[in-house]
Order: sequence, then structure tokens, then C-alpha cells
Amino acid sequence: MTAIFTTFGQREGFPLLGKPGRVEGTRGLVVPRTCLIVVYTLPDAYHVNIERVPDGRQTFPPEDESVSA
Repeated sequence: MTAIFTTFGQREGFPLLGKPGRVEGTRGLVVPRTCLIVVYTLPDAYHVNIERVPDGRQTFPPEDESVSA
């Protein structure tokens, strides 16, 4: 859990630190030394919404979910 907060804390000064996500409008940031990916959106310059923290070994988004913006 600490690794997630530490990694995501780095994003504060670099809002585009992660890669564009698989779902339109999202970004993904890999948590080092784990299989976790923080999936987040940037609704504006001052806010971040963490959408999910899936295990990178799993399919994301799940095939049964529709992909939407």
C-alpha cells in the first residue's frame, strides 16, 4: 500500500507521468516492484481521480465491461 502512495505522490509535480491508458481519457502509472497499475483521470489541473488499481497481470479493462470515455 505504501508503494502505491509513494509512486502516486511523484505524480504531483508531473501530472502526465503515467502513460495514456487503455480506456480513453485515462492514464496508467505502474507501481515499481509490484504488478499494480494505478489507473487515473485528470478532470482538471488541480484534481486527480484514481479509478482503479488493477493487477497488471489481469486483462484491463475486463472484456465484459464496455469501454467508454
